[in-house]
Amino acid sequence: MKLNSILSFLAVGALSLALTTTALAKTKSDPVIADTISEALQLILDGKFDDYIKKFCHPKACPNAQSKKILKKYNLPATKKRAGSCLNDKRRATVKSSQPQTDEQLKVFIDCGSKRMPPPAYLKKDGAKWKIMRFSW
Repeated sequence: MKLNSILSFLAVGALSLALTTTALAKTKSDPVIADTISEALQLILDGKFDDYIKKFCHPKACPNAQSKKILKKYNLPATKKRAGSCLNDKRRATVKSSQPQTDEQLKVFIDCGSKRMPPPAYLKKDGAKWKIMRFSW
């Protein structure tokens, strides 16, 4: 009886791991996610903060003028200083892994060089497009 319980537990765990790995692999290879992050980082590095906000900041992350002002004054300039290491020679971000939170939300880790752990970004769908809720670049 105890052995059957242990085997059942292990089977459920293995199935969960297999399903999660499949979902992560599918999301990781999704070029739309990498394109979104790459273009967002390029705008930040180029100092085009208004363009970043218009195109990539999710409405819930940028709901009003005050939140956009804070993002432009503090978060984006700080990100601009260190985000260059998150793009390769072709100015592309490399998605290391991702964790679906829901069907419309993702936690994505990108490669920012060997001197730091892959930082996360949280993306959420806004209609058909992925937009950024928050990031640690």
